[in-house]
Amino acid sequence: MNTLPRIEGPHADGADPAGWCDATRAYLPQSTWTGLFPGGSATSAAKALLDMQMLLPGEEGRFTRRFSRAVPGRPRLYGINVDRVMVYKAG
Repeated sequence: MNTLPRIEGPHADGADPAGWCDATRAYLPQSTWTGLFPGGSATSAAKALLDMQMLLPGEEGRFTRRFSRAVPGRPRLYGINVDRVMVYKAG
């Protein structure tokens, strides 16, 4: 997740990164999410990560949230709490 471009920018016009990050979170577009969790596992993974408080809840019961103007086009993105993931990995 350290290789993702910073959410604060700068952002390359026409670039389609795998996601963005800030100090504590990673933000992944649908294309990256379904690449990580192919087939029917994308929804199952989102539910599991939400239950584990690793996925930030979206608005109105969604798994994704619309992000700030810092991201071109304000897409809906999956928000990952990186600190929670690292604690889980440390076991």
